[in-house]
Amino acid sequence: MAHPNEDRYDRTYDALEDSAVNRRAEKKRMQRISVLAAVGLVVLLLLCLIILVIGTIAQHVSGPEEESGGFAKDKVQWGSVTVSLEDVKKGALVLSNDTHSYSLSDTDASLSKIYDYRATHHKGTMPYQLAGMSQYMNGEALAAMDAFLTDCAAATGTNSVILRMAFLTTAEQVTYQSSLRDHAKDYLTGYGCDLRIAGDGASYALTTNEAVNSWLNDNAAKYGFVVRYPADKADVTGVAEYTNYFRYVGVPHATYMKENNLCLEEYIQLLTQYTSTNRLSVTAASGKVYEIYYCAVSGNTSVSCPTNYAYTISGTNAGGVVVTIDRSAVVLPEPEGSGTDTTADTSAGTTADTAAGS
Repeated sequence: MAHPNEDRYDRTYDALEDSAVNRRAEKKRMQRISVLAAVGLVVLLLLCLIILVIGTIAQHVSGPEEESGGFAKDKVQWGSVTVSLEDVKKGALVLSNDTHSYSLSDTDASLSKIYDYRATHHKGTMPYQLAGMSQYMNGEALAAMDAFLTDCAAATGTNSVILRMAFLTTAEQVTYQSSLRDHAKDYLTGYGCDLRIAGDGASYALTTNEAVNSWLNDNAAKYGFVVRYPADKADVTGVAEYTNYFRYVGVPHATYMKENNLCLEEYIQLLTQYTSTNRLSVTAASGKVYEIYYCAVSGNTSVSCPTNYAYTISGTNAGGVVVTIDRSAVVLPEPEGSGTDTTADTSAGTTADTAAGS
């Protein structure tokens, strides 16, 4: 007959053995879970790597992710246009001074008659005055100047601003020689003009009407204009202070020149540092972002230009052209078979810029 304690010991032993079996089973189960988790993590990492590789391949098809200067290159698709030495002499950034001679034909197609433009766009109103009926100005610059002076009249409550002298023909250069500032050769471009204040049958400097003078100087860049001959730049421009003469260069360029206190000579020199892969970024008062770069031209030269953004090209009359990209103006791709545009647009600024004063 078995001792009662033996049965108890047997049951205790069995219970301990079952516990050990359970622990071994639990340990194996946890090991399987760990293995499965590790496998799952490896699979996840492999999937991420595959996605990254596919993304990189896709990105390289459209272009590298980043180019020098910090601009996303996949957002700019590149093509090219061919510019010539003649194109270097066209556009709103052309220099005309003692070291960069410039001559525009009296009958150049870019010129528009100021009196006719005002009569067409302001029937029954006269937001600004003219010193004569036979003055001409570059058409793009004239549209910007008209918007500039019209808004000035509305803001200041006076139409006393006189658009006095703009493009000078060959004959007018002789007629007005005695009254022109020495070395002020910007009159030959057609992109600038004198602004004066009317009073008592005569014209006076802008400073005689402080409200008008302040408004014009504060807002000029929004319309693409700069004071061509500021007092502190006489040693660079070669012209003594003449703050009545406003020159059209285009909104982004006027914005940067004003913000950095640069005259046109200094600005053109600055732009020679920038290329299509290292572009100057400018944000206009409207919030529009522009990217600007320079290209030297020697004979017929291929210039890199975007195919998916609006852009303009202006000559400098100093050995190269300046490309200005409007990053707010996306261009839809051309239909297949339409070919590549190889004609340079040598204007600067856009109609939308000048009309809206952006």
